[in-house]
Amino acid sequence: MVATIPILIAVALPFWQSQFKDGWLGMAFGGWMWLFWIAVLAWAVCVVLAIKRFKLWWLLLSAPVVLAPVVLAGGILAAYVAGDCL
Repeated sequence: MVATIPILIAVALPFWQSQFKDGWLGMAFGGWMWLFWIAVLAWAVCVVLAIKRFKLWWLLLSAPVVLAPVVLAGGILAAYVAGDCL
């Protein structure tokens, strides 16, 4: 059960992203951002638990799909902090 949750999240996020006008930016900072960040946190926790319990390292293959918007959103926040506003 623990192994299926991160896989479902990793599969659902790209489809969910396609519903936003601004793609990953709208998903990470839009009106539904709380749900996105909860899904990312749940994915990370489930992957850690699955690897710890079942040694399912292949779950890390879903990392780029889930974490790409997180990394890109972090880059934008870093740019804002540095004073390079869009």
